[in-house]
Amino acid sequence: FRTVNLENGKPTVEQAIERFGYEISFAAREGCRILILIHGWGSSGQGGAIKQEVRRRLAFMLENRQINDFLPGEECDMRFGHGRHLVRRFPFLKRYMQKANPGISIVIV
Repeated sequence: FRTVNLENGKPTVEQAIERFGYEISFAAREGCRILILIHGWGSSGQGGAIKQEVRRRLAFMLENRQINDFLPGEECDMRFGHGRHLVRRFPFLKRYMQKANPGISIVIV
């Protein structure tokens, strides 16, 4: 797996999305199955522009079968539903599933 901090260097939304696209492509080429994307959740706590755009693109990519799955950080709970299913498939994700984290998204490439 690979962890990518899209907020590193305080990029614009466009710069962060460009890096997001590169990282998804790189992971697919290199056979990396899991990306932990750190996109932050906005200084107001309501969801920043990077998070919103990343999530929008992940939903589009999932719908178009460009990625296999993704889990928003708000749903990172290994006791229930989608989070529980992912921990069963990928036990090393347990450390990310201790509590909800709206500043990340887990991507199954």
